[in-house]
Amino acid sequence: MTSYILAERNRVAHELHDSIGHTLTAATIQAAVAGEVLASDPAAARAAMRSIEESTRAALEDLDYVLGVLREERSGAVPSRTLSDAVGLARLD
Repeated sequence: MTSYILAERNRVAHELHDSIGHTLTAATIQAAVAGEVLASDPAAARAAMRSIEESTRAALEDLDYVLGVLREERSGAVPSRTLSDAVGLARLD
């Protein structure tokens, strides 16, 4: 295996960790918040659930994109979110 291939694999692994790992962590936190406020603040729980849906959809898009790169079959989509969107993913409003 050439050093270029190894470097590219490491880059893809890093990208997966950064984008999908972060999104799933944020969704897990949002799910915990939704569970805690469900009875006392249903509107906040619904907002958290909407955010979870949006975050996990974005993670699926990212995963599809990265798997397409790995398979050398470029998917038509590019990731819809990047690390610069992390703050927005964590908000519950």
